[in-house]
Amino acid sequence: MNLFFLKALLRRQLMTTKQFDTLVKNKPDDNVRAEGYELAYKEDFNWTDIKQSDWTPGFVYPSDDYQSVHSYTNEEQAYVGGKNVETKDGKLIIKTLREKTTAPAWDPEKGMVMHPFEYTSDVINNASKLELEAGCVVMVKARCHGFLNHGIYLRSKKHVPFISVFNYTGLKLFCGVKCNAYTDENKHEIEGLQPVTDIIYTVVWDQSTITWFVNNVKVYQTLNLIPKGEKLYLHLYSFLFKGKRNNTPGSLDVDWIRVYKKL
Repeated sequence: MNLFFLKALLRRQLMTTKQFDTLVKNKPDDNVRAEGYELAYKEDFNWTDIKQSDWTPGFVYPSDDYQSVHSYTNEEQAYVGGKNVETKDGKLIIKTLREKTTAPAWDPEKGMVMHPFEYTSDVINNASKLELEAGCVVMVKARCHGFLNHGIYLRSKKHVPFISVFNYTGLKLFCGVKCNAYTDENKHEIEGLQPVTDIIYTVVWDQSTITWFVNNVKVYQTLNLIPKGEKLYLHLYSFLFKGKRNNTPGSLDVDWIRVYKKL
Protein backbone atom coordinates (compact mmCIF):
# COMPACT_ATOMS: atom_id res chain seq x y z
CA MET A 1 0.00 0.00 0.00
CA ASN A 2 1.60 3.31 -1.04
CA LEU A 3 1.80 6.29 1.27
CA PHE A 4 -0.66 8.41 -0.73
CA PHE A 5 -3.37 5.71 -0.59
CA LEU A 6 -2.78 5.15 3.15
CA LYS A 7 -3.16 8.86 3.90
CA ALA A 8 -6.33 9.04 1.82
CA LEU A 9 -7.75 6.01 3.61
CA LEU A 10 -7.02 7.41 7.08
CA ARG A 11 -8.43 10.81 6.11
CA ARG A 12 -11.65 9.20 4.85
CA GLN A 13 -12.09 7.21 8.08
CA LEU A 14 -11.50 10.26 10.26
CA MET A 15 -13.94 12.34 8.23
CA THR A 16 -16.58 9.62 8.46
CA THR A 17 -16.31 9.39 12.23
CA LYS A 18 -16.30 13.14 12.80
CA GLN A 19 -19.07 13.69 10.28
CA PHE A 20 -21.65 11.85 12.36
CA ASP A 21 -20.64 12.83 15.91
CA THR A 22 -23.25 15.59 16.00
CA LEU A 23 -25.98 13.38 14.60
CA VAL A 24 -25.63 10.43 16.96
CA LYS A 25 -25.40 12.67 20.03
CA ASN A 26 -28.68 14.43 19.29
CA LYS A 27 -32.11 13.16 20.18
CA PRO A 28 -33.65 12.31 16.79
CA ASP A 29 -36.58 14.52 15.88
CA ASP A 30 -37.90 16.53 12.97
CA ASN A 31 -35.43 19.35 13.60
CA VAL A 32 -32.23 17.32 13.43
CA ARG A 33 -29.89 18.45 10.67
CA ALA A 34 -26.26 17.47 10.94
CA GLU A 35 -23.47 17.62 8.40
CA GLY A 36 -25.74 17.78 5.37
CA TYR A 37 -28.32 15.20 6.52
CA GLU A 38 -32.02 15.61 7.18
CA LEU A 39 -34.76 13.43 8.60
CA ALA A 40 -36.35 11.41 5.78
CA TYR A 41 -38.42 8.80 7.62
CA LYS A 42 -39.73 8.34 11.14
CA GLU A 43 -41.74 5.60 12.81
CA ASP A 44 -43.12 6.01 16.34
CA PHE A 45 -45.53 3.05 16.20
CA ASN A 46 -48.60 5.07 17.08
CA TRP A 47 -50.84 2.78 15.03
CA THR A 48 -52.94 -0.11 16.33
CA ASP A 49 -53.66 -2.07 13.13
CA ILE A 50 -50.69 -3.28 11.07
CA LYS A 51 -52.87 -3.10 7.95
CA GLN A 52 -52.98 0.69 8.42
CA SER A 53 -49.22 1.00 8.95
CA ASP A 54 -46.08 1.08 6.79
CA TRP A 55 -45.38 -2.57 7.61
CA THR A 56 -46.22 -5.81 5.82
CA PRO A 57 -45.93 -9.29 7.38
CA GLY A 58 -43.63 -11.77 5.69
CA PHE A 59 -40.65 -11.68 3.38
CA VAL A 60 -40.15 -9.67 0.19
CA TYR A 61 -39.48 -11.34 -3.15
CA PRO A 62 -38.90 -9.93 -6.64
CA SER A 63 -42.11 -11.58 -7.85
CA ASP A 64 -45.57 -11.68 -6.27
CA ASP A 65 -45.76 -15.31 -7.35
CA TYR A 66 -43.68 -16.28 -4.32
CA GLN A 67 -45.38 -16.92 -0.99
CA SER A 68 -44.31 -14.13 1.34
CA VAL A 69 -45.44 -15.49 4.73
CA HIS A 70 -43.56 -18.68 5.49
CA SER A 71 -40.90 -20.10 7.79
CA TYR A 72 -38.10 -22.62 7.23
CA THR A 73 -38.00 -26.27 8.21
CA ASN A 74 -34.76 -25.76 10.19
CA GLU A 75 -36.54 -23.30 12.51
CA GLU A 76 -38.87 -23.82 15.48
CA GLN A 77 -41.31 -20.97 14.86
CA ALA A 78 -44.09 -20.47 12.36
CA TYR A 79 -44.55 -16.96 11.03
CA VAL A 80 -48.23 -16.11 11.34
CA GLY A 81 -48.82 -13.13 9.07
CA GLY A 82 -48.85 -10.33 11.65
CA LYS A 83 -50.90 -12.02 14.38
CA ASN A 84 -47.96 -11.79 16.80
CA VAL A 85 -47.34 -8.09 16.08
CA GLU A 86 -48.80 -5.43 18.35
CA THR A 87 -48.16 -1.87 19.45
CA LYS A 88 -48.46 -0.67 23.04
CA ASP A 89 -47.75 2.81 24.40
CA GLY A 90 -46.06 3.76 21.14
CA LYS A 91 -43.83 0.68 21.00
CA LEU A 92 -43.73 -2.17 18.51
CA ILE A 93 -43.71 -5.68 19.98
CA ILE A 94 -43.03 -8.80 17.92
CA LYS A 95 -43.95 -11.71 20.19
CA THR A 96 -42.59 -15.24 19.98
CA LEU A 97 -44.98 -17.59 21.78
CA ARG A 98 -44.79 -21.24 22.71
CA GLU A 99 -47.78 -22.66 20.86
CA LYS A 100 -48.06 -25.53 18.42
CA THR A 101 -49.26 -24.95 14.89
CA THR A 102 -48.79 -26.11 11.31
CA ALA A 103 -47.77 -23.54 8.71
CA PRO A 104 -46.00 -23.11 5.34
CA ALA A 105 -42.24 -23.64 5.47
CA TRP A 106 -39.47 -23.77 2.92
CA ASP A 107 -37.60 -27.05 2.74
CA PRO A 108 -34.38 -27.05 0.63
CA GLU A 109 -35.22 -30.47 -0.82
CA LYS A 110 -39.02 -30.47 -1.01
CA GLY A 111 -39.77 -26.80 -1.58
CA MET A 112 -42.74 -25.20 0.19
CA VAL A 113 -44.45 -27.66 2.55
CA MET A 114 -46.83 -27.59 5.50
CA HIS A 115 -44.70 -28.13 8.59
CA PRO A 116 -45.39 -28.58 12.34
CA PHE A 117 -43.96 -25.94 14.69
CA GLU A 118 -43.63 -25.55 18.46
CA TYR A 119 -43.68 -21.73 18.47
CA THR A 120 -45.24 -18.81 16.59
CA SER A 121 -43.64 -15.48 15.74
CA ASP A 122 -43.54 -12.85 13.00
CA VAL A 123 -41.34 -11.12 10.46
CA ILE A 124 -42.30 -7.73 9.00
CA ASN A 125 -40.92 -5.32 6.39
CA ASN A 126 -41.58 -1.82 5.06
CA ALA A 127 -40.38 -2.41 1.48
CA SER A 128 -43.52 -0.77 0.09
CA LYS A 129 -42.77 2.49 1.93
CA LEU A 130 -38.99 2.86 2.12
CA GLU A 131 -36.08 2.55 -0.28
CA LEU A 132 -32.65 3.28 1.19
CA GLU A 133 -29.37 3.68 -0.61
CA ALA A 134 -25.83 4.73 0.24
CA GLY A 135 -25.78 8.12 1.92
CA CYS A 136 -28.15 7.39 4.80
CA VAL A 137 -28.18 6.99 8.56
CA VAL A 138 -30.56 4.58 10.30
CA MET A 139 -31.23 4.85 14.04
CA VAL A 140 -33.32 2.37 16.03
CA LYS A 141 -34.15 2.17 19.73
CA ALA A 142 -34.87 -1.43 20.67
CA ARG A 143 -34.49 -4.20 23.27
CA CYS A 144 -34.60 -7.98 23.15
CA HIS A 145 -36.18 -10.56 25.44
CA GLY A 146 -35.80 -14.33 25.58
CA PHE A 147 -33.26 -16.89 24.42
CA LEU A 148 -33.84 -16.66 20.68
CA ASN A 149 -32.74 -14.68 17.64
CA HIS A 150 -33.90 -11.10 17.09
CA GLY A 151 -32.74 -8.78 14.36
CA ILE A 152 -33.23 -5.62 12.35
CA TYR A 153 -31.74 -5.55 8.86
CA LEU A 154 -31.55 -3.30 5.83
CA ARG A 155 -32.33 -5.79 3.10
CA SER A 156 -32.62 -6.05 -0.66
CA LYS A 157 -35.66 -7.56 -2.37
CA LYS A 158 -33.19 -10.18 -3.60
CA HIS A 159 -32.39 -10.86 0.11
CA VAL A 160 -28.75 -9.94 -0.50
CA PRO A 161 -27.10 -7.59 -0.09
CA PHE A 162 -28.10 -6.81 3.46
CA ILE A 163 -26.78 -4.68 6.30
CA SER A 164 -27.42 -5.93 9.83
CA VAL A 165 -28.36 -3.08 12.16
CA PHE A 166 -28.09 -5.73 14.86
CA ASN A 167 -28.55 -9.46 15.27
CA TYR A 168 -29.00 -10.91 18.77
CA THR A 169 -28.68 -14.69 19.15
CA GLY A 170 -29.87 -14.92 22.75
CA LEU A 171 -26.25 -14.93 23.90
CA LYS A 172 -24.27 -12.66 21.61
CA LEU A 173 -24.85 -9.43 19.72
CA PHE A 174 -23.58 -8.89 16.17
CA CYS A 175 -23.60 -6.37 13.35
CA GLY A 176 -22.45 -6.93 9.80
CA VAL A 177 -22.94 -6.78 6.05
CA LYS A 178 -23.22 -9.27 3.19
CA CYS A 179 -22.78 -7.99 -0.35
CA ASN A 180 -23.93 -10.95 -2.45
CA ALA A 181 -24.71 -14.65 -2.29
CA TYR A 182 -21.13 -15.63 -3.15
CA THR A 183 -19.27 -13.79 -0.38
CA ASP A 184 -19.09 -14.49 3.33
CA GLU A 185 -20.84 -12.16 5.72
CA ASN A 186 -18.63 -9.48 7.24
CA LYS A 187 -19.80 -10.09 10.80
CA HIS A 188 -18.60 -8.37 13.96
CA GLU A 189 -19.45 -9.22 17.57
CA ILE A 190 -20.45 -6.28 19.78
CA GLU A 191 -19.17 -7.15 23.23
CA GLY A 192 -20.05 -5.87 26.70
CA LEU A 193 -23.77 -5.20 26.15
CA GLN A 194 -26.99 -6.77 27.35
CA PRO A 195 -29.66 -6.09 24.69
CA VAL A 196 -32.45 -6.72 27.22
CA THR A 197 -32.10 -3.02 28.08
CA ASP A 198 -32.95 -0.10 25.78
CA ILE A 199 -30.22 0.41 23.21
CA ILE A 200 -29.94 2.92 20.37
CA TYR A 201 -28.39 1.26 17.32
CA THR A 202 -27.07 3.49 14.54
CA VAL A 203 -25.84 2.47 11.09
CA VAL A 204 -24.12 4.97 8.81
CA TRP A 205 -24.11 3.64 5.25
CA ASP A 206 -21.84 5.71 3.03
CA GLN A 207 -20.54 5.13 -0.48
CA SER A 208 -17.27 3.65 0.76
CA THR A 209 -17.82 2.79 4.45
CA ILE A 210 -20.40 1.38 6.85
CA THR A 211 -20.12 2.45 10.49
CA TRP A 212 -22.05 1.11 13.48
CA PHE A 213 -22.71 2.97 16.73
CA VAL A 214 -24.29 1.59 19.91
CA ASN A 215 -25.61 4.17 22.35
CA ASN A 216 -23.63 6.79 20.43
CA VAL A 217 -20.36 4.86 20.75
CA LYS A 218 -18.65 3.70 17.57
CA VAL A 219 -18.31 -0.10 17.70
CA TYR A 220 -17.29 -1.07 14.16
CA GLN A 221 -16.44 0.31 10.75
CA THR A 222 -15.72 -1.50 7.50
CA LEU A 223 -14.63 -0.64 3.97
CA ASN A 224 -15.37 -4.16 2.73
CA LEU A 225 -18.49 -5.51 0.99
CA ILE A 226 -20.22 -2.14 0.76
CA PRO A 227 -23.51 -2.48 -1.20
CA LYS A 228 -23.44 -0.27 -4.28
CA GLY A 229 -26.31 0.72 -6.53
CA GLU A 230 -28.79 -1.05 -4.25
CA LYS A 231 -32.05 0.03 -2.63
CA LEU A 232 -32.75 -1.56 0.74
CA TYR A 233 -35.72 -1.64 3.11
CA LEU A 234 -36.14 -2.39 6.83
CA HIS A 235 -36.69 -6.00 7.86
CA LEU A 236 -37.56 -6.94 11.48
CA TYR A 237 -37.72 -10.53 12.70
CA SER A 238 -37.48 -13.06 15.51
CA PHE A 239 -36.78 -16.78 15.10
CA LEU A 240 -35.51 -19.94 16.83
CA PHE A 241 -33.12 -22.46 15.33
CA LYS A 242 -34.43 -26.00 15.47
CA GLY A 243 -32.95 -28.34 18.08
CA LYS A 244 -31.60 -25.79 20.56
CA ARG A 245 -32.56 -26.97 24.04
CA ASN A 246 -32.40 -23.47 25.50
CA ASN A 247 -35.01 -21.98 23.15
CA THR A 248 -37.57 -19.82 24.96
CA PRO A 249 -40.44 -17.48 24.10
CA GLY A 250 -39.56 -13.80 23.95
CA SER A 251 -40.12 -10.52 22.16
CA LEU A 252 -38.43 -7.85 20.07
CA ASP A 253 -39.50 -4.40 21.32
CA VAL A 254 -38.84 -1.32 19.17
CA ASP A 255 -39.50 2.20 20.48
CA TRP A 256 -38.79 4.16 17.32
CA ILE A 257 -36.94 4.24 14.00
CA ARG A 258 -35.35 7.26 12.28
CA VAL A 259 -33.78 7.48 8.84
CA TYR A 260 -31.65 10.42 7.68
CA LYS A 261 -30.57 11.06 4.10
CA LYS A 262 -28.06 13.40 2.54
CA LEU A 263 -29.55 16.62 1.28
